[in-house]
This record gives sequence, structure tokens and C-alpha cells, in this order.
Amino acid sequence: MYQNLYKIAEAQAKLQLKDTVDEVIALQTINDFEDMMTQYDKAIGKILGPQEVAYKLCLDILQESDVGMTIEEMCRIAVHKDNQVLNYLGYIWQTKHNHKLREVVDSLLNNPNIKKINEKPIILQFLSDTSDVCDTKTENKDNKNDNNITSDILETENQDPKTTSHMSLMSPRNGEHLK
Repeated sequence: MYQNLYKIAEAQAKLQLKDTVDEVIALQTINDFEDMMTQYDKAIGKILGPQEVAYKLCLDILQESDVGMTIEEMCRIAVHKDNQVLNYLGYIWQTKHNHKLREVVDSLLNNPNIKKINEKPIILQFLSDTSDVCDTKTENKDNKNDNNITSDILETENQDPKTTSHMSLMSPRNGEHLK
């Protein structure tokens, strides 16, 4: 069946006056074939490009890890798991020297569950629930503001009443006059 798809892709390339079947023609042929098969109620799985395969595998590797992982460690595991990733990324696992790896890492960083926890070397970590991190930061900020207001009120109560008459016109947080 795949040989027939390739023959169709070759014919499509010839129609477009091209010598080789490139990725665009291959995807167009697959989409056309999926449309034909959909008419016959047969679904075909989506075929992923090598960048998508590398991204998904790296995401799975980070998800399985309990701690952060360097790009090099992640690549080492990924190329051992999948030859397509090895053929795509090669053996140069530094983002400044490998634009394909840089694209995969950028895609990972765009995922809200991935956090860069170190810059040199780059260490990525999968966060199981990003809302917990945001909620904790918000709660800490609210508690800090509440503590500041309480301490300002206590300071005001301990001062001499003659000097605090103007304090009611001031904001307890930053001492600005209210108007």
C-alpha cells in the first residue's frame, strides 16, 4: 500500500515539474489519500514529521523524569529510543550548533508545563500542574501585603495621638496621601 502511495506522490511531483518528492508533495498526497479513505469510512493515523516526533519524544522523556534534565541527557535518551530522532537531530546536542535541536527546545519552552530551571547548561523540567506554582506566588504576595497593612496599623496605634491625626489621610501601604 505504501509503495502505491509513493507512486502517486511521484506522479504528483511530475505534474508539478519536479524531479523529487519533497515533504510538501508527500503531505499533499497523504492528505488526498486520507480524504479518499474517509469517503470509505476508513481512518488513517496522522503521520508526524521528524521535528514533531522529536518534540513529542522529548516531552515524554521530561514528563517521565522527576527532576530537571539537561538537553544533552534528554537527547541521549531520545536517540536511543527512536532512530528517526537520531537521524533528525544527529549527534551534536548543543542548541547553538544544531538548529534542528534549537527548534525542538523552543517548542518545548513554549509548552506551559515545561520550565527552564537553569541557563548554562540548559536544564528543563516538566511541571505536572502549573496552576499550583502560580497560586503559590499569588498567595505569598497577598499574605505579604496583609502583613504590611497589619504592621502599619500597629505602628499607627502605638504613636502619639497628636502626631497621628494626619495618618488617616495616608495609605497604609506606601504612605501616599489619599485625595
